[in-house]
Amino acid sequence: MTPTTITEAIARIRSIQERVGHDTQDDISAAWMAEAWVEGKPAFAWLCSYHNQRLGTFVAEVACQGSIVAAQDELEDFWKLNKRNPRDLDFLDTLMPLNDAGVSDLMAAYERSGTFRDYAELASRVERYEPALAVAAE
Repeated sequence: MTPTTITEAIARIRSIQERVGHDTQDDISAAWMAEAWVEGKPAFAWLCSYHNQRLGTFVAEVACQGSIVAAQDELEDFWKLNKRNPRDLDFLDTLMPLNDAGVSDLMAAYERSGTFRDYAELASRVERYEPALAVAAE
């Protein structure tokens, strides 16, 4: 069920993050993801804490850019300096889609990285942490 307010969405994202074991201190990413979720744009929870700079930066950029591909494109030149690749599957594997737009965005990112993930697998990632949130095509 899609939240109707940003406040509700932030609370649900924080609840998911706590269940994952990473209470989010990244209020900016949570706020951006909450706004996207309420608006029906790609939105995600994530399997890392803000202490993990590499994954935390990726999540923040996805939240800021509004899509995984845009985040990857934005980070690519900068991360090349440190021999990092924002298209590594580790980054995609940390995202848990909160809505159908997020599932579609994540599927496209996996395909762009040369692999495939099933819709049902991606849609069910977050259910382990919030069983009431069954992502379905909206």
